Amino acid sequence: MDWLGVVLAAIGAWVCLPALQGENLALSGFLYGLVSALCYAALPLLHQRVAHLKTSTRGSAQFFFASLLFLPFAPSLDWSLDEKSWFFLGILGVFCTFIAHNLWIAVTTEVRPATSGLLYYLALPITMVLETWILAQAPSLNQWLGALMILSGNAVVFWHRTSSES
Repeated sequence: MDWLGVVLAAIGAWVCLPALQGENLALSGFLYGLVSALCYAALPLLHQRVAHLKTSTRGSAQFFFASLLFLPFAPSLDWSLDEKSWFFLGILGVFCTFIAHNLWIAVTTEVRPATSGLLYYLALPITMVLETWILAQAPSLNQWLGALMILSGNAVVFWHRTSSES
């Protein structure tokens, strides 16, 4: 049932992909996203294997490794920001990234990898709702169908787990 849910969610993500037109880079962005998601999905397996290490240690190690990968690109960036921008960038970096990522590490250490993987797919339907609500740009019917498939994949797995535990 886990595989059925993940496959249903993955197909739903594919269905959400906008139609390719001319210079539209949606397909390459989607493929980069899949590679990123594959790497991201492997992290819960790693978290569970090294659960004896503190969450803050694992989080700091991941951020250190990421900084080594991004450091070579630092000279090519425009660092001329005003004080307000630096302040908000600091808030985003600390609260929206570091703390949230450490909470994610703690959760994925405790739950099954299939569960955290399925929950990760929920980012697409949530993004679509926010896009509709905040940007007033309603997704296409295909995208809503894909979101429904993602939600269905999650529902199948969670329904199966709750019915088998009772």
